[in-house]
Amino acid sequence: MDVIIVFLILLGIYQLQIDHIIKNYAVKYIYIDKRFLNHLFFVHMLFYVLYLAYSYYNRSDSGMYYVRAQSVQSWGGLFQTGTMFIDFVNYPFARIFRLSYYSVMLVFSFFGFQGLLLLYLAGKENIPSLPLKYAGFSMLELLFLLPNAHFWSASIGKGSVMILGIGLFFYGLSRFNVRILHLLIGGFIVYMVRKHILTGFILGIGVGLLFGNIKINKFLKFILVCFAFIGFYFVYGNLIEETGFDFTDENNESMEHLSSELAKSNSGVDINNYNQFFKLFTFLYRPLFVDAPNLIGVFTSIEDLLYLILTLQMLKILLVHFKRVNSFFVILFISFLVTSLALAQITGNLGIAVRQKAQIFPLFFLFYAKVLSLSKFSKK
Repeated sequence: MDVIIVFLILLGIYQLQIDHIIKNYAVKYIYIDKRFLNHLFFVHMLFYVLYLAYSYYNRSDSGMYYVRAQSVQSWGGLFQTGTMFIDFVNYPFARIFRLSYYSVMLVFSFFGFQGLLLLYLAGKENIPSLPLKYAGFSMLELLFLLPNAHFWSASIGKGSVMILGIGLFFYGLSRFNVRILHLLIGGFIVYMVRKHILTGFILGIGVGLLFGNIKINKFLKFILVCFAFIGFYFVYGNLIEETGFDFTDENNESMEHLSSELAKSNSGVDINNYNQFFKLFTFLYRPLFVDAPNLIGVFTSIEDLLYLILTLQMLKILLVHFKRVNSFFVILFISFLVTSLALAQITGNLGIAVRQKAQIFPLFFLFYAKVLSLSKFSKK
């Protein structure tokens, strides 16, 4: 019964938030389609229901997170990086407020929605209007309605919290001079859940500031680049610790052992003999029908095929317009590429790969939409 009350509270928060967003962006002469935002919310809630059904018939970590949070006595002891941080976030809802499993799932699903919403707003701020493709929506809107990111961020777990952290981080980065708090909170959440992902983001900032088109004082730019690479140096160890991926070591035995163990699962792929290109391809674009382990794998394959087509189209446009991509989108691209390379080292389990890439592919959506806008603008 409490799930109805929780839903009504979250729906009220959503309505207040959307009204504020539309009024705020209208002042900046940026058009936000309320109809699309309602579609985005409805789609995400639909996948909340679908994930509940999925968890009922399949083993899901969400149930484990819920039961564990109820049994823990000390909240403070959960404040650690990795899986324990999900228990820390889960604790007040599951143990203090005594919400049901369905209600806590709904709260975490709302976290995931918030992350996707913030990433979409960051895109709208930085991408000129795109031509409408279908039902009055541009390609940017259509990409954010794809199911994979919604499905894996609609439950109790790392997916929803990571999407929230990534959304806050890049929404803050979009206007970092006035949203430093969003940037810091987002970076903190990403660090607490997956430290190695923050490593890629920091490297992305350094490269983006160094090579992107950004109109700031050269001395300030130099200072920011230095801070970015110093930050990367200090958290680089987390990348090796979490994934076994070391840029300086081509024969990493721990990485090979980990990928071999993951390859033994039902959705396993032996990547030990793959070069870096095929490891990256496997992470980004598989399963592709022939290696789909189940029905979800088939639907994922359809989306992966779309990703592959969009990538080829994007690369074709980039050959002509790369110099016109600004720093924010260079940061997006480098962040996406570095984190994908790191995660690709342990893609021996396609099930894990599907969950992890769902957290970072919205960055690809934004970059693709930006590249597409450059092509459409030049044609005009």
